[in-house]
Amino acid sequence: MAKVTASAFNLVQGKIASVIGNPSNSTLNLGYYLTPASASVPTGKKIFGNDLNLVIQDINLAIKHQTGSESGLALYATKQLIETDDLTTVSAQVDVAFTNRTTAGVGQLQIVTSDNYSNGTPWGVEHRYTTRLNWGSNQQLRGWLNLGGFITVGGSLAGGSGSDQNASWANLFQSIGLLVFAGGAAIQQNNSRSGSFSNGGLYNILQNGQTGVNASIGFRILASDANYTSNSFTLYIRPFGGTNAFDCTGFELEFVLLDSHTKTGQGPDLVDGNLGFSVNTYYAYNKTPTTTSLGYTLG
Repeated sequence: MAKVTASAFNLVQGKIASVIGNPSNSTLNLGYYLTPASASVPTGKKIFGNDLNLVIQDINLAIKHQTGSESGLALYATKQLIETDDLTTVSAQVDVAFTNRTTAGVGQLQIVTSDNYSNGTPWGVEHRYTTRLNWGSNQQLRGWLNLGGFITVGGSLAGGSGSDQNASWANLFQSIGLLVFAGGAAIQQNNSRSGSFSNGGLYNILQNGQTGVNASIGFRILASDANYTSNSFTLYIRPFGGTNAFDCTGFELEFVLLDSHTKTGQGPDLVDGNLGFSVNTYYAYNKTPTTTSLGYTLG
């Protein structure tokens, strides 16, 4: 049986290292920003069991994160010379880990509340609130996303005078449910009425959503209640610490409520319930952001 060459080993090792190691300079969704156990070998070196076992260690880290269980690959005797069939078996599991690299298995992510905004100040036309999530480096941000990390965003309006105007905003947020933004996709959970994801997942928003009519818009929805159909909620997501997904260190979320309906009847034209927004971050390997509230404005 043929022995494995250094170049053949390095191709397999390099592929799993690309999943575990530093984020790629050309492929956004590649690289956990962790330290691989394995390493490439010099030309002409014989490949032994201890070399391949380190590759298996990297495979097990990736696949356990992706599925909750390790690969099941058997380890080799430390001084065993590795043959081509051995490398083929291991290479097949590297391909699995590479294909599923942005998947996180059940129980592999933790959760932290990154922001919890609450404001009961009455407002008439516009309410804006902005918060910043910063991972400190582009590598940490992309490592978080590539490990299957995501944020959830929820909104509510509660209490107040019980006016139709307040009820319309309360109904709007209830119909939205929970917004989920991952690297490659965005979804609306528990929705009774769908809004619009103009730019999709966070990578697309941060990389391609900076120009044009839908610049930086993550999500937008109009009210459906009679007399309030011109009211809208828009969530903007903008890169922070850079200009795109390859160099930013985080992003800012701007929540914009526009109440532009035509006033009818007597009394003040105000929204006087308590407005709340929550942002939760799901993460692995301690890749959590620092949150900075940038304040609110009322109009």
